[in-house]
Amino acid sequence: MENKITVLGSGTCVSSLYKSFDFRNPSGHLIQFNGINILIDCAEGMRAQMDEIRFDYFDLKYIFITHFHPDHFNLDSLIQSIYVRARKSEIKKSLIVYGPKNIEEKFETSWNSKHAKGHYKDSLLKVLDLKFIEYEAEREIEISKALKSISYQVSHGEMDAYALRFLLGNKIVSYSGDSGVCEGIRKASLNSEIFLCEAAININDNENNTKAHLSYFLAGEIAKKSNVGKLV
Repeated sequence: MENKITVLGSGTCVSSLYKSFDFRNPSGHLIQFNGINILIDCAEGMRAQMDEIRFDYFDLKYIFITHFHPDHFNLDSLIQSIYVRARKSEIKKSLIVYGPKNIEEKFETSWNSKHAKGHYKDSLLKVLDLKFIEYEAEREIEISKALKSISYQVSHGEMDAYALRFLLGNKIVSYSGDSGVCEGIRKASLNSEIFLCEAAININDNENNTKAHLSYFLAGEIAKKSNVGKLV
């Protein structure tokens, strides 16, 4: 089975921020490694994007959410698809979602508001083996012997946000999420073979903006200082 990273969405919440209709979806990245399938961030439309590349979303095992802005944390439609398919096929599907503090409570509230009071515990969890696990700063998560993840808290305005570092065998792949210039983003990207990094602001934006996002110049500067092999 091929190991690869697929960019499902590399844009912001605004499709045409700098030019009309640049046709980039908001955040979503798929890592396939040794038969394990991981979705990093889940904006709207991720299930459709996986359908487009002929990847079966039902084969997802892990989802990592960097923060709660809706162009990164929009799980309801994807979970609904997995839930209905599991129910119809009578398969007890297992799915683990990692994210910031209170991620399960936030998802449960959203889910119940769109279904019925108590539906999350009374119906969804009876069909899906769904677990939510909160990040702890710089704690290593062992997914398999050859696949590990470490989360680093980063600056993103008032939002609780994380960058991610994946150890894939002897390779390192890092992902910024949405982050300003901070120590967390430097630690996450250090010596990465591949660094997936947002660059959503103009090169001349003021210091307040660079505490929440990066320009392509700042992304390149961080990658250079962190000895990154390839910046995406």
